[in-house]
Amino acid sequence: MTTSSSRYCTGLLLLCGNCNSKRLSAVLKAASKHVAQTLYVQHVGDERSSGNDRESRRLSVTGLKDVGVLRACSRRMWSFYTTAYETCPSVDVRLLMTNVKDARAACWLPDKRLDVVLTTIGFPPADVLPYVRSKFVVESFNDVAVMDIEGQIKSDGHQVDDCEEEEEDTVQRNTWTRHDNVCLGGTFDRLHVGHKILLSEAILLCRKRLVIGITVEELNKNKVLSELIDSIDVRTESLQSFLYDVDLTLDYCIVPMSDPCGPSITDENIQCIVVSKETEKGGLFVNEERLRKGMNKLDVHTISLLSDGQREINECDKLSSTAIRMKELGKRKRFSIDDSSLSKLPYVVGLTGGIASGKSSIAKRLQKLGAGIVDCDKLGHEVYAIGTNVFERIVEHFGRSVMADDGRIDRKILAAIVFDNKKELHWLNALLWPEIRKLKNEAIDRLFRDGFEVIVVEAAVMIESGWHRDMHELWVSIISRKEAVKRIVSRDAVDEDVAQRRIDQQTTNVERLKHANVVFCTLWNEEYTQSQVERAWFDLQTYIRQTAISLPLH
Repeated sequence: MTTSSSRYCTGLLLLCGNCNSKRLSAVLKAASKHVAQTLYVQHVGDERSSGNDRESRRLSVTGLKDVGVLRACSRRMWSFYTTAYETCPSVDVRLLMTNVKDARAACWLPDKRLDVVLTTIGFPPADVLPYVRSKFVVESFNDVAVMDIEGQIKSDGHQVDDCEEEEEDTVQRNTWTRHDNVCLGGTFDRLHVGHKILLSEAILLCRKRLVIGITVEELNKNKVLSELIDSIDVRTESLQSFLYDVDLTLDYCIVPMSDPCGPSITDENIQCIVVSKETEKGGLFVNEERLRKGMNKLDVHTISLLSDGQREINECDKLSSTAIRMKELGKRKRFSIDDSSLSKLPYVVGLTGGIASGKSSIAKRLQKLGAGIVDCDKLGHEVYAIGTNVFERIVEHFGRSVMADDGRIDRKILAAIVFDNKKELHWLNALLWPEIRKLKNEAIDRLFRDGFEVIVVEAAVMIESGWHRDMHELWVSIISRKEAVKRIVSRDAVDEDVAQRRIDQQTTNVERLKHANVVFCTLWNEEYTQSQVERAWFDLQTYIRQTAISLPLH
């Protein structure tokens, strides 16, 4: 199967010989020109290896019984993934580990379909498919293409020297001992190259059973942009896919983790825990807890963090799930809805968010970029005006006690009445929302006549009122509950209990995000907020230009 850009979806790269970083970078760069989504990499280190590949032949003979070999495999794996991230970050590259542990073992990819097999120097094209059929179990070999990319590497002017660069161990104090039962834990949100290194290192160290703790929602709630963390089912499925792809010889036990230690302090059979430098103290704490319970002390194996060379200002130095979530802010998640009831133009974007989420500041930024703005909160003030239908019905329903001295509706008094009375709140909303919607539509028409082609409608109750169905897209501003409380207390001079109750009266960020095309967060400085807004705005402009002909007309 090929993509629209004529690249294959799934490929297998047979990597012959030891590669220094420049050589590996050239090979992966060439491979990524032919594979768009998933690239499996099998290091061929048997009798087919080139004559100077003494290390590969040594690995295939000794396996992982020797400490030096184990460390060499770790260095190779680390170098591979760091180079892959720097060279082709948009491709999901997976280094197959089965033959590293046993050169005679077949690699199982039972539910995968290979579209292309890529080869480099040292592998005659005629031998490719027979070798793959002998070493792999995959869904289908029908119509598998075979491509020798060595010529492309040379034509690009890259080095082809296969000599290995010596590297220092990432962590000198590791014992490099293999164990029957190994564990590790984490959020494993948006599985990235840092996760792949951590998991692959654990696979190298494990003989039989690998226990992985994966955090539940309660442990994630204080993480940055926790609302964007995938569900535990999605994260577990992604984790299983990677593990079963790279090595199917182990028994994987993935368990929900509701406390920071998870199975590491309850499973007596575990002998080793794999941690990053960031979580090394956690590994030491685990041993304290195990000793307190009379359990064996674990071998704490530490790996270095991978720095993120592609970060922007305010984003984390290290490659992490948080950094990835931050990079997604301002990016359009889904295409606009296909609804024949919506006109081609104006293109209407709904903007919503919880109290104190910064949606009004985002609306002002969009206005400066050229959007027409409809503020539904201001329209809400208009429908309360003396003499309107809304005014008369509110006075009739609640009595003259809701009126201020100047004869107008006192919205603070009215809010106090309906705040804890869901029946009265429902009655009031059923009265207000249709009227505000009429004014909203009138304002949109007026702005369009004034020359605005993109109009942003800002409304706090966008989801609750159902107005999001009137929009081509919905953009959502989120902020953590803790930060929202802090902002409300500071802005409105109320205590925290009042702020908490105000937040509880609204729909949740989780519900808003179900409908979101774009997500913003105003947690950081103004420049970072501006970069999110500009990213969304300019992407929308491109989308409108590219799809203008296909947008539905009345």
